Amino acid sequence: MPDLKIHFYTGLGNLVACAAAAAYVGTVADLRERLQAAVGAAYRLEQELGGGGMSRVFAATDTALGRRVVLKVLPPELAAGVNRDRFLREIQLAASLQHPHIVPLLSAGYEDDLAYYTMPLIEGESLRAKLGRGGELPVADVVWVLRDVLDALTYAHAHGIVHRDIKPDNVLLSGHHALVTDFGVAKAISEATGASSLTSAGVALGTPAYMAPEQVAADPHTDHRCDLYAVGVLGYEMLAGRPPFAGATPQQVLAAQVTRMPERVTLHRPAVPPTLEDMIMRCLEKAPADRWQSADELLSHLEAIRTPVVPALEGTRRKGRRWRVASRPARALAVGTAVVALAAIAAMWHPWRRPARAAPGVDVASVAVLPFDNLTGNPSDRYLSDGMTEEVIGQLAQVRGLKVISRTSSEALKGIRLTLRQIADTLGVRHILEGSVRHAGNRIRVAVDLIDATSDAHVWASSYDRDLTDVFAVQEEIARHVADSLVRTVGIRPTLSHGSRTERAGAYEAYLSARSLIYRRTREGLRGAKEQFERAIALDPTYAPAYAGLASVYPLWATFAYSGIDFYEGYGQAIAKADRAIALDPELAEAYATRGYIMTRAWGPAGEIAADFNRALELRPNSADVHQWYARFLTRQERYDEALAEVERAVALDPLAPGVRVAFALDALAARRYDVAAQEAERVVALEPSLVAGRALQGLGNLLSGHPDRCATLGLGPYVGVRAMCLHSLGKVGEAARLADSLHAAFAAGATHDSAFSPVLAARGLAEYYAWTGDARQALTWLERAYAISPEGEFLGLIATGIYDRVREDPRFKAGLERERIRIYDRVRRARREVGP
Repeated sequence: MPDLKIHFYTGLGNLVACAAAAAYVGTVADLRERLQAAVGAAYRLEQELGGGGMSRVFAATDTALGRRVVLKVLPPELAAGVNRDRFLREIQLAASLQHPHIVPLLSAGYEDDLAYYTMPLIEGESLRAKLGRGGELPVADVVWVLRDVLDALTYAHAHGIVHRDIKPDNVLLSGHHALVTDFGVAKAISEATGASSLTSAGVALGTPAYMAPEQVAADPHTDHRCDLYAVGVLGYEMLAGRPPFAGATPQQVLAAQVTRMPERVTLHRPAVPPTLEDMIMRCLEKAPADRWQSADELLSHLEAIRTPVVPALEGTRRKGRRWRVASRPARALAVGTAVVALAAIAAMWHPWRRPARAAPGVDVASVAVLPFDNLTGNPSDRYLSDGMTEEVIGQLAQVRGLKVISRTSSEALKGIRLTLRQIADTLGVRHILEGSVRHAGNRIRVAVDLIDATSDAHVWASSYDRDLTDVFAVQEEIARHVADSLVRTVGIRPTLSHGSRTERAGAYEAYLSARSLIYRRTREGLRGAKEQFERAIALDPTYAPAYAGLASVYPLWATFAYSGIDFYEGYGQAIAKADRAIALDPELAEAYATRGYIMTRAWGPAGEIAADFNRALELRPNSADVHQWYARFLTRQERYDEALAEVERAVALDPLAPGVRVAFALDALAARRYDVAAQEAERVVALEPSLVAGRALQGLGNLLSGHPDRCATLGLGPYVGVRAMCLHSLGKVGEAARLADSLHAAFAAGATHDSAFSPVLAARGLAEYYAWTGDARQALTWLERAYAISPEGEFLGLIATGIYDRVREDPRFKAGLERERIRIYDRVRRARREVGP
């Protein structure tokens, strides 16, 4: 069998976008045996083709007919929440589709907690594989692929079935024909699990880059026109070699779907015929009423322009009409959808209360600095505009009494078509600072405009023309002037200081890139941040902020238990880097905060840690990182109300950063505000779906607030111990014990259920499970093993939660826990000494 077939069946095609692929507990052999037993003699399982999204995929042979098929099985984590009869009923409905451009569903079953279905094995490759090899496709190929997809949709829609997840992964190319696969399965899963919202059970009906605005907003009235929107994305990607919307994070893509207008296809590929471009752009209208109203109508239009296809001359940019403004009702609907979706993605702070809007004047001293526009248009000048944004925010962040939104959250809204009032409401500020940078020859021009978003009034504006003999000096000068003028305008006395800067453009670009990556908190984000911080240091060994940034990577790596480093050695490196940053710049707040954060986690002396945080807060009172890390220290000291106040301040300063929300969820758990923790963790999942720790914290919040049923249906990935506790609480003691046994086996093998994570997760999961079931001896044993691997063998503050209530007062447990904390500090100090000066 050609390897290309594997592209067809790896995963459910991410039928339902989820934060991370659910990891089945047990070995591949275990699953094969259970699945073979479930299907009996009807199918003979062969090799596993791969997995991804929400399924495991096997090639098999239909023994009665001797034909090759693909068998897809949902993991038990998802299947546990599936209503068997409803799942089979929806699959049966989808299986009724018989069309030459639809891959049929052959059979389905639900046995031994395994939900599965089968379909023919098709020769060829997926459209995703074809795009991955060559990017954009010839116009003629785009037309026939769209024709076949629309033919399939016309038939399915006429039978009342909406696909909901049209994308290149679900379009198969066989010969000169396109076939649509996994028809109706998304609806089958959603109906059977009751998951209908953006984050319900970790499931969203669709894939971010291809979701219509009404899907993003979880509109219950979403209909067949969401498929037509996805066809527009599909056509755009085939023509331009990229989808219309991209972003560094899934939440940016989701927000763009509902708020931004796509660029014309011809901006990326001028030769696209105008009629084909206009057809695609109409598919991408935000309001369903402004799109084509049926697949049949769209197919008829495509057939009309299909022959002949007369391309424009390559290299000639067509000057057609700009993206049209929607009618007033459609525009209102689009804006309304955007607001709903942003509310889902970026809910504001104060999660357990929603106060009335402050009276005018109360929040006057608050500002968000939007990313400065690079008017030159040259990507190589981006460091000028990004650097100016960073400098202005950095200067303003030093001003006590002024609320300044962190760059992460401002950057998350970059390019999104929102009114200034909507931006201000989303970020919780009154003022918006906009700016632009234009570079010509050896001159730079910077223009800034301060706007009161409550009235749209322009409060203050200025422009600056400078020689670019020293770009960084110019950036600092202008940033200080802007900050000084702004804070005086809102009535605050500025106390600004010089910050660290580098003379190397490459070092600064690497630093800015690292800052953007680190806030995602994913393994890939942290790895990329580490590489970029190291690159900045290599280019400028005296650049203090890069050392402070690199120092923060190591404890974050330990928090999320990613594999790939020695955690104690990493802590030693982290303290050394923070010390180096302070030596280079004694006024660098981030360095003090990072060192305080590391020593908090290493159970260092409270007095030294408090001194570091006090210095950091004095230097930079508007840093979200300083406030969230100080909150972690307060949680360690059991000052829970103060910790919640600090982390709430961090969220107010950086409301769209998933890492800050993770900190909030952890501190809320320690404070026994379990409902708050579950809410904040759900927001983490919405902001960064690939951050599986968010789902684990959501599960813990659900469990501890008395809802183990919600916890048991979440896709918890490698956090198997959380699922075991939830099942135990539901009375499924045997199943919970089997999960614990799998953790024992994983730890003994020096592994976990996902190679991206350290075995510390297995030890932590067992410690929690045994504490939850009241076995103090085993709980302590596994905590000791977890702490032997990492200073964060257990989440800081989690031992204060109800998970450990049954063992907390056991004398051996108390003594052993105190002994472990002393050992952690000793090992970290030793690791620091080994690093050297």
